[in-house]
Amino acid sequence: MAAAAAAAQAAAHPAGQTKTTSATATSSQQRMLTQYGLLYGSRTQDPVTQNWEYTPATITTAFRNIATESIKADRNRMFRDAIKLGAQHAADNLTCVWRSSVNFDSNIANDVFCQQYMSHAWSIDTLDTMTGGIDKELTMYNCLPADIDTPSWRSHTKTQQQTSDDDKFEPDIKKHDKKGRLLYIEGCMEKPEDFTATIANYLFIMSVTIDNPEKSELYIVLNDLFIFFRGHHGKTWLVHKVKKFPWIIHSLVTGLHDIHKLYVGTLSKNEALVQMCINKTVINACDTIDLVSKHAGDSAEYMKSAAHGSMTNIFSIPSDSYTKFPCGRTFTQPNPYFAITPPVQTQTEHNDNNKRHAADPNRDHTNKKGKRGDAAAKALNEANTAALTPAQQMDLKKQGYLICSDARAPKINHKFSNKGTPLYPCNGSIYKNRYCSRIACTKYHVPDDWNDLPKSDQNGIVKFVKATKNVSFASSAGPTTGE
Repeated sequence: MAAAAAAAQAAAHPAGQTKTTSATATSSQQRMLTQYGLLYGSRTQDPVTQNWEYTPATITTAFRNIATESIKADRNRMFRDAIKLGAQHAADNLTCVWRSSVNFDSNIANDVFCQQYMSHAWSIDTLDTMTGGIDKELTMYNCLPADIDTPSWRSHTKTQQQTSDDDKFEPDIKKHDKKGRLLYIEGCMEKPEDFTATIANYLFIMSVTIDNPEKSELYIVLNDLFIFFRGHHGKTWLVHKVKKFPWIIHSLVTGLHDIHKLYVGTLSKNEALVQMCINKTVINACDTIDLVSKHAGDSAEYMKSAAHGSMTNIFSIPSDSYTKFPCGRTFTQPNPYFAITPPVQTQTEHNDNNKRHAADPNRDHTNKKGKRGDAAAKALNEANTAALTPAQQMDLKKQGYLICSDARAPKINHKFSNKGTPLYPCNGSIYKNRYCSRIACTKYHVPDDWNDLPKSDQNGIVKFVKATKNVSFASSAGPTTGE
């Protein structure tokens, strides 16, 4: 992520060009930089008092140079150049899990985007109840990957190109074409990777703005969501659900906006905190970031709970703001909630069941055994199984830490932490060359990276491997000493 900042620095000062004077931030510019420091801050512990504090992030030198450029057209150009170069360098940063998912076309950052970002004009409104246009203030929708095959995108890029050409070649401002006034919000919301790309794009822009973004509390929450929905469980669930509920990507991005506005509204647009930061006053963590992080963490877990199967109907209907986007303006499908709600048993059916039970009280009426029970279990299993392509199956088979030479892999008798709810692991997740196609698997799915496992769970797997025949760690998986 330091590479992205270095690229931004190069964009701010191209080879052969140096500033003759040192730019000094105006009060409004300094306020904006202070707000981004608050938005992207982190929890730190004072070594003397042992109190937890909220420490604002350090703005990169490159972004500070861009923000303090006095000529607006040059400032916008420098910011776009920083995005272009930063994206190229981020792709080579092997320490960044979202590097390969960044899909942020610099043309998204038109002059309106640049000016809004430099003004810290992030929306704190609830999108479903917003009366004005969503394309007036910055939201997470501005981080969607561009839908480059649409007329709206071609019109957007043409308008911005004309604006850039006028700024470069036409000194008479009266001869300039009318400039665009709207943000681009018509990005892709059709595929699972559109959602993870949205998170990656935002984290990438953050890395251009501050040093060490991985320490930011907001980064930690969004990065955790990225890892979950890019992993097997979240991705498999999304692949299945996006076919049934085409608005689900929009609903998830709305969830991101709801998390983001918590940080903006409580921290960076809190005038008292802004003044404390300007005056270099210590900010107590328990009164600020601890409260925000708790609510943001709850919102993130709420989003993930649907994929865990505990709240399957969360996204069964689109949010009200869906119709404000091109993909939802023609939405006429009736509320699907009624289609998936189990039908109410009639009084006649209820009486018939009671009669059958009275005639043979010892009969198993739960359908857990016999042909009827087997058929019901099979139907339920098929309904909970995603239809994966061979390529998707091959991709899932690459995950896991263990290999087993037996046709039937033994199960691990160890419950994994799973954030307070211990669960046994899914064999399709922990063994390579096997996969789980369950949409709502009730077992624990291990993370792709061994180092993301708690130490107790790592020890449980190592102990199992040592005690079990024909099971070993796969090459380049598991502990570095366990091969």
